[in-house]
Amino acid sequence: GIELAFLDVEAGSRLPGTQPSGYVRCISWSPDGKYIAGETLRPQEPDRSIRVIDARTLEPVDVFTGHYNFILSVTWSDDSQRVISSCWDHTVRIWELGKPREQLVIPCASEPYQVAWNSSNQQLAITEEDRVRVVDGTSQAIPSWWGLGDIAEIRWSPDSSQILSTCFSGSVSVWVPGREKRVTGFVNGSGTAAHSGCWSPDGNRVAIATTDIVIWNVAERKELRRLDGHKGEVFSVDWSPDGKFLASCDGDGTVRLWNVDSGNEEASVALPKGAVDYWHIDVRWSPDPAAQRLAVSHGGQVYILDAKSLATIQTLESPE
Repeated sequence: GIELAFLDVEAGSRLPGTQPSGYVRCISWSPDGKYIAGETLRPQEPDRSIRVIDARTLEPVDVFTGHYNFILSVTWSDDSQRVISSCWDHTVRIWELGKPREQLVIPCASEPYQVAWNSSNQQLAITEEDRVRVVDGTSQAIPSWWGLGDIAEIRWSPDSSQILSTCFSGSVSVWVPGREKRVTGFVNGSGTAAHSGCWSPDGNRVAIATTDIVIWNVAERKELRRLDGHKGEVFSVDWSPDGKFLASCDGDGTVRLWNVDSGNEEASVALPKGAVDYWHIDVRWSPDPAAQRLAVSHGGQVYILDAKSLATIQTLESPE
């Protein structure tokens, strides 16, 4: 089985926790920090349960049952009262704490690999193969948009007015909910997949991860700069909260820190090699500018890095 462990980031140690009977996947922390939601798969049961526990006491809070295949993602509404799940059973479901059944079932034409919540106007963006669909979070769908290949990642803009989609085909698009056609399309020029994309904090630029990192001005549809230094494909990129730096990670586990204005590489580090799952290579900046921390998922481990030197502060190992 796979154990659910709780880790103290500062100490790098495990906290006392529970080990449910079954497999634990797709864990997600509520925005207010009070709850943790995750799928519990019990091989003898046809239903896949989503269990919510108290993040402080680790006591059970709620159980949501209704999915009947592998759950692909779990996320929260901004008020920490609803859980949104996407599943291989071709549905997205919205659950509310304290209520036994789902409040809304959204049928999908294919597997909804990703769901992104828009906290500003209570909308969901759902990926279905090469399509981005937006739902208002209560009942009705807003017009859909088609990408140019299987979608790798979607992200709402900082003001929640646009959606950035990157595709394994290499296409990159910006969409506005309510419009049938994309607003902007970019050509990454490398001829390889666009694995990841992110918005600058001011919403004026996007950074795209391919074999290098391409920075675009969204309104002018103009390429501003290419950051070239990775030896292989770049699988994740994220912008610093102050907008001055980008962090990126490639398939070999090399993390690089870039100065956006100058294009210079400020620092790099090669993480220890492990069993790489390319679906789970991720780099994320701490939203607290004062923290100056990066979290990097690679090779089955999570590394907490200093955002200036890229020195490893803690390594959080997967439970055995």
